[in-house]
Amino acid sequence: MFRNKILVTTRLASPSPSSFFLLHLSPSDSSSPIEIEILCWKLSRRFRLACFHPSPSSIFVIYQRSQTESAAQVVEEISKTLVIINVEDEEEVSSATLLATSMECWFRSLMLEKSWRCVGDCTFVESTFSRDKEKTHVQALNVVLYV
Repeated sequence: MFRNKILVTTRLASPSPSSFFLLHLSPSDSSSPIEIEILCWKLSRRFRLACFHPSPSSIFVIYQRSQTESAAQVVEEISKTLVIINVEDEEEVSSATLLATSMECWFRSLMLEKSWRCVGDCTFVESTFSRDKEKTHVQALNVVLYV
C-alpha cells in the first residue's frame, strides 16, 4: 500500500547485559483501559521513555539507565492518577518483543513531535496542504517492526 517503508529490527545481545530496564505496574481493576492508554502515551511523550498498557492488569515502563529518574517520575504520575496495586522490582529487558514494543512507542512519539499523524498500526502520514487546496501533498510512512 505504501512505497515508503522503514524496517526496524530489534534483538538482544545475549552475552552482554541489556541496557534497557523494565518496571511492571499492576493497576486496580477499576481503572479504565482507555484512561490508562491515554495516560501512558502522555507520559511516554513527556518523559521520552516507553510506557504502555499490554493487558488490563499491566503497565510496562521501559527505560535506559540514564532515565532512572524519569522512570521514577512516571511511576509517581501514574500513582497520582490510578490506583496501583503493585510495582515490581526493576529488571533487565530480556524479551526482544518488549524491546520492539518500546521502540514502536518511541517512534510514535517522535513522529507525533514532528507533526505526523498516526493512522493505525505504525502507519504515519504528513500532509502539508490546507483545506482549500487540492489534496496532493501527502507523505505516508509505514514502519515495520521485526523481532
